[in-house]
Amino acid sequence: MSNATIHLLGRVVNDPEVREGKEQRKFVTFRLAVNNQFGATEHAAFYTCTGNEYMANRITKAGLAKGRLINLVGSFNPREYQTKTGETRMSLDVGLYDWSYVGGKPKGEDNSDDPAPAAKAPGTVQPESPINDEDDLPL
Repeated sequence: MSNATIHLLGRVVNDPEVREGKEQRKFVTFRLAVNNQFGATEHAAFYTCTGNEYMANRITKAGLAKGRLINLVGSFNPREYQTKTGETRMSLDVGLYDWSYVGGKPKGEDNSDDPAPAAKAPGTVQPESPINDEDDLPL
């Protein structure tokens, strides 16, 4: 039996959770919301994503958090399950192969690791800095 490979672009719904499974191996789980549009209607599909120990370490090191837009590739494994009331439901499960960030950091997210100099407040006048070398002047 082979699984279908799926490519998704969506937002992380909850902070990824690293857990220990069989034989004390770590794994990571989180949910991903993907917006789909059909004509004038739009709805979200929610996927439960699970990654192995390598993905758990990579996600932890990268600081993946709720609200981030990511691109992900994985194996698509839809499965049916029964609720406590006996109702049959479908879970959209994805086994992670790879993932990457899309776009910049969201507003309000800590940018202290950013190597770029801190931006000045809008409308702030910067002091003039003289050019010390005459060779740097344009002709």
